[in-house]
Amino acid sequence: KRFVLQFIQSRIRQVLPTRVRSEPCSVGLHVRRGDKAYDEYQGCYFGSIDAYVERAKRLCRSVRDIYVSTDDPSVIDGLASMTRQHQVAMLHDPLEARYNGSHIFAPSGISLARWPAFPGNDPLVHTSMYALETIKSVWMLSFAFTDFVGSVTSSMSRLVYQLR
Repeated sequence: KRFVLQFIQSRIRQVLPTRVRSEPCSVGLHVRRGDKAYDEYQGCYFGSIDAYVERAKRLCRSVRDIYVSTDDPSVIDGLASMTRQHQVAMLHDPLEARYNGSHIFAPSGISLARWPAFPGNDPLVHTSMYALETIKSVWMLSFAFTDFVGSVTSSMSRLVYQLR
């Protein structure tokens, strides 16, 4: 639909400076923690954020900008200091909701009884925006950067890898 494309284009203009959109070497990261971090049946090991940045630098030695999409707000803070050490600009969408799959990261007011089920089960989650944000993130990570780093434990990252 046209409104989806307009939403994506508008957010890209807000989040990514023009120089990033025309740069020959930029990397998109998807760091998923969410329910995998707290579900005893799906729990998995999370390597350090350093590993993501190191991989990004191996893919694109002259990388100046790294865009991150994540469901864990602490990743933003961790990457901010990490990217400063590597003299790389860390970009993210400050409007992107960070409750993609876990009541641990849910905004206050999201009921634990309805979470971590699909957010459509909770009336406090705007499901249309949730869907648009996800489509925007997949599109950006698939097409707006020269390289991508993600985890195969994430369905979103696997989708991005397939679209690239």
